[in-house]
Amino acid sequence: MAVAGDPIVAVGPGLTLSAREVQEADGLALAPGFIGVHTHDDMAVMSVRTSLPKPSQGVTTVVTGNCGTSLGPIPLTVRDAPVPPLDLIATAAEYRYATFGDLLDARRASGPALNVVPFVGHTVLRARAVDDLTGPASAEEI
Repeated sequence: MAVAGDPIVAVGPGLTLSAREVQEADGLALAPGFIGVHTHDDMAVMSVRTSLPKPSQGVTTVVTGNCGTSLGPIPLTVRDAPVPPLDLIATAAEYRYATFGDLLDARRASGPALNVVPFVGHTVLRARAVDDLTGPASAEEI
């Protein structure tokens, strides 16, 4: 494998590139960063410190917003507390991002421990608009 700065520029046997440094890798394996496609790391990725377990295991990218949960936009427009399953990832105080864009801005400012592929949770959207989550939405709520 040949690396120039950060990016990998070539992979395979018989590389003829000149190198300033050679690392012997006999008996080792080279793997790309793994992607955690189903995580509930919405809060964890907001801090480099709490994100560190992922890259230490080879995970470089996580998908958040799974199972209908996401930290934004704030789901508390018609209630005071997050409803299940939203209460599994954050407290009412932690749901502080009025828009999904606000959540993305906060995520970008938190540091680059991981790549994040964020989804908007469908339960967040429903909890923002619907009074009774046990039944269908009214025409006005829709």
